Amino acid sequence: MGLPRMFKLPQAKQFNYQPRFYDPDKEAREERMNKIKAELSEEEQEKLNEILQAESKDHLSYKHNIKGKMRSQYSKDVKSQRYSGLRLIVILIFLFGIAFYLLYS
Repeated sequence: MGLPRMFKLPQAKQFNYQPRFYDPDKEAREERMNKIKAELSEEEQEKLNEILQAESKDHLSYKHNIKGKMRSQYSKDVKSQRYSGLRLIVILIFLFGIAFYLLYS
């Protein structure tokens, strides 16, 4: 228990925010897939599942390919940073050489 106060201290505001995402394309696609699955026989459903699994594997390989591209781009950036310092040193030496030549000749 605390001491009584003259003024009420402000409390932190609390929100009950629940983010929602609605994708009408995904919902329509799922509805079509459910209708198709209901109409197909078991054998056709197995074939459909194989096709869907193959598509998901292609999607995963695509993600892997993107990660590989990002890594290769990062290594290029590191190399360019390394050479940028060397390039700066060469330019400074060249400019000091020109300044030295102009001042002492």
